[in-house]
Order: sequence, then structure tokens, then C-alpha cells
Amino acid sequence: MKTRIHFAPNYFYNPTHPITIALIGVGGTGSLMLARLARIDYALRQTGHPGVHVIAYDSDRVEANNVGRQLYTLSDVGEYKVFQAVIKVNMAFGLQWQGIPMDALATGKDIRANIIITCVDNANFRLRLAKSFHY
Repeated sequence: MKTRIHFAPNYFYNPTHPITIALIGVGGTGSLMLARLARIDYALRQTGHPGVHVIAYDSDRVEANNVGRQLYTLSDVGEYKVFQAVIKVNMAFGLQWQGIPMDALATGKDIRANIIITCVDNANFRLRLAKSFHY
């Protein structure tokens, strides 16, 4: 049986550019995670750290039932969740984070990030994603 050892690379402590985070899913949990990552980025930059850069993935559109319990408003209904969430965070914190309105698995190994965070409510998707990265 393999024993996995988890560690933080030295790069995380003394990076030369922002740490890249792929955030998969910006629904209930993901939209809150995106907002929290913006706060973490702000705090890191206040200490001289280059912060983080987030690339968010989600193919869903905002529905009326998302309003009030997620980061969305009535004017967002029908728009891609990922665009609306990233726009709000970028405007609030002066960032240039990216939103990609597609299933992260469609890009496969093209996801280039130091950290991948999944915020999807589908166990099958999480399993397929793990297999695509050979975990």
C-alpha cells in the first residue's frame, strides 16, 4: 500500500508570482469559496506576498433559485455563473481573475494550477476529475 505524504512546496512560502488556483464550480459552496479566496489574496498581498490568481470553471447558468443563497442577484439570472461571480470579485478587490464557462473535464490536463479546489455537488464528477489527473 502506498503512503502519501503531503507537503507544501517551498515555492508557496517565497513565490515569485501569484500562486495559481483552479476553482471548479461556483455554485453554493464555490461562489463563497471564490469570495474567501479574494480575501485571502488581499491579506497575502498586504504582507508583501504576490497573492493568488484564480481561474474558475463552471458551465452552469444562474437560475432564480440561486439568488439569495449564492453570490448572485436577479440581474444575473440567465448568465453564466462563472462570469458573474468573477466579475463581482474582480470589481470588489481590483483583481483580474478569470472565469471559464465550461466543464473543467472538457479541458482535461490543460488545467494548469498550483492548487485545484473542487466545489461541485456531484460525486461522479469528482471521481472522473480525480481519474483524469491520475490520483
